[in-house]
Formats: sequence, C-alpha cells, structure tokens
Amino acid sequence: MRGGLVVYSNDLKHRLAGVDEALLADEGPVSAHVAAALARGARDQLDATFGVAVTGVAGPDQQAGQRVGTVYTAVAGPDSLLREQFRSGYPQSAYRSGYHQPESAGPGARPEEVRASVRRRAVDDCLTLLDHSVRELLA
Repeated sequence: MRGGLVVYSNDLKHRLAGVDEALLADEGPVSAHVAAALARGARDQLDATFGVAVTGVAGPDQQAGQRVGTVYTAVAGPDSLLREQFRSGYPQSAYRSGYHQPESAGPGARPEEVRASVRRRAVDDCLTLLDHSVRELLA
C-alpha cells in the first residue's frame, strides 16, 4: 500500500482527490460517480496501480438525502479498469427506534452497532472489488 486519502468534506474530495466540483454539486458526496472519481483520484494522486474508494452513509442518521446503509465502492486500476458496487439503504422493515438496522446488528441495535456494521460491509465490498480487479489483471 502506497498511501491513502481520507476525504469527508467536498472541498477535500475536490482538492486532494481531484473530484470535479460540478459533480459534487450535482450529485452530492454519496453517488456511484463520486466513488469512481475518488478511486481514480486516489490512484492518480498516489501514483498507485489501484485506487480504492468508498462513499456512503454509515449512520445513525441519513445525510444529504441518502439513507443509512447507502454505500458506493469503486476500484480504479490500470488501463481504466473500473469496478463499482452499490449497497442500498436498509429496507423499511429494518427500522427500529428511528434508525436502520443492518441484519448483522440485529433488532434493537444501538446506533454505534449499526454504524460499525455498515462500515464492515463497506470494507468487505472494497476488498472483494480489489481482489477481482487484481485477479483480472493477472489473468
């Protein structure tokens, strides 16, 4: 691993990862296009073979109109190889006490358990995308 970028705010997404300001204004910070741009930006800014990105809402509250559990992941590799995955917010039936409950958190989970579950899934998704991308490159 060469390095990493942690960019929560839109101005840092633009300044450090090169995400187009117009894209951020049009789609907000949580979208498939933003995840793809972040992955490309990480790859390019860090002069790496692969860039991995995740953007989403871990909770406990929705943000920018996006539901808790909405997560976009992307991997940008050499030769414009791009893989993306989307996880939608948890179904309405998963609500307990005013916030979403991931299956792994269980009924009555506390907000920090919900957040941890969403984050674990996002990491798993990123690693799976990266694994598939590396296998494709080596094939």
